[in-house]
Amino acid sequence: MPLSVEYGPAAPPGETRPRRAPGYDELIGIPYIDEPEVNTCSMCLKRAATKFGDRNFLGHRAYLADGERGDYLWQTFKEVSADVTNIGKGLKGLVKLDATNAAAGVAQPRLGIYA
Repeated sequence: MPLSVEYGPAAPPGETRPRRAPGYDELIGIPYIDEPEVNTCSMCLKRAATKFGDRNFLGHRAYLADGERGDYLWQTFKEVSADVTNIGKGLKGLVKLDATNAAAGVAQPRLGIYA
């Protein structure tokens, strides 16, 4: 079974179709029907940071000097969103991203990160 499959309409020239995990055809194309502009992981995180900014989001338990785990240390949605933005800005600066979508006439720098 492939790791991902294409779905949705044909992509504009110079782009590829969106991909998703196989076997999930019943999923909707956007996560929030009443918010169609929230259609990427980045936009979902921005939405969460706006809506739930000061709530705990990512946490971990640090090791103490005796090797035991301590209390949870949390980052809020706002803090994680700021970190993600700063990482993106750093990557953009490092690789000198500069792309223009000729059809739309707007700058759309993109960087694919594969794990």
